Amino acid sequence: GDELESVEVDEVGDVYTCGSSWSENFPVNPGTNIHEPFLDLAPGECNAVIMKFQASDKRLVWATYYGGYEDDTWLPKTKAAKLAVYKGANTNLQYVFVTGSTSCQDFDVYRDPLSPYASAHQDSFDGGTARMWIGAFKKYDGQRDWATTHGEEGETRTWGEHGLAIDVNASGRLAVGGMLEAYQNADIIDFEVVTPTLL
Repeated sequence: GDELESVEVDEVGDVYTCGSSWSENFPVNPGTNIHEPFLDLAPGECNAVIMKFQASDKRLVWATYYGGYEDDTWLPKTKAAKLAVYKGANTNLQYVFVTGSTSCQDFDVYRDPLSPYASAHQDSFDGGTARMWIGAFKKYDGQRDWATTHGEEGETRTWGEHGLAIDVNASGRLAVGGMLEAYQNADIIDFEVVTPTLL
């Protein structure tokens, strides 16, 4: 099955949506869209999908899979639950930001050295049944310039983390929210709490 869970429009009315698909032939391939997909083949069993449609004629501008191949306990799954579109005037921050969850140990974290995210925080998959992920995709063509995960660390698999909400302001600052779930009556003791510094 296919699920689209979030939709937003940008400052000119172009439409962005995200979700997940169990399909190996979700329409992300060249020929149905203007720009080639970042990932045109399904990496796992269930994969995140992100798409952009043109406001003027509803044509598919770009679409892409995102996820990983490996999960040593169950089927490799990556889902996209929510997206946020930057609508400010800064030409360096023209991205759509996506969050969700992944069980893929080889989830593709990245930071483009030529992008605004060259020194952005980055965590590979390092424990848990699932980890929240966040990614930045170019509004123009859907290329990923940054992605990271967040969640339980170490070999234990006692809890999972899911990204369910995301927003971005005019200066490009992100806020994310979601859900923690514990397994085997486990205490959530290693959740990383970050307190912002007030300017």
